[in-house]
Amino acid sequence: MARQLRQPVNVGWAVPTKMKTTTQMGDPTAPNLPPKTLLAPFAIAIPLTCLWLAIASARTPIAQATNDRDRTNEAGLRLNPNSASWPDLTLLPGIGEVTANRIVTYREENQTNDGTPVFNRPSDLDNVHGIGPKTIERIEGFLEFGSN
Repeated sequence: MARQLRQPVNVGWAVPTKMKTTTQMGDPTAPNLPPKTLLAPFAIAIPLTCLWLAIASARTPIAQATNDRDRTNEAGLRLNPNSASWPDLTLLPGIGEVTANRIVTYREENQTNDGTPVFNRPSDLDNVHGIGPKTIERIEGFLEFGSN
């Protein structure tokens, strides 16, 4: 009995020793393309590169906007914490939705019947949970206290 020799198996990533393009296989109308095994690394590398670029470019404007907002009050934004809504308060640097809602809740719970403002100076905001001296220092240039 003669032994049968096994033929090499193409497993996708392995490059066969003798490659034939479509034109060498006898179809003259087919485009001359490299074998799929040569394109396989690019099928993974190109989408990963695109994903990396999308993530990197998406993060940059957010970080830049935060830095610009933290620097100064160039736009002249002035908010009265005694009358501002929580969406307006989120415009302040370092104040997110949760802290803005806490300011409004604290204001409503401590409001007096005679209409005296709850917050008379930036340091009064220190009574709101989540606001400390550093946050007050960051936002005091954006605050105004007066009649509203």
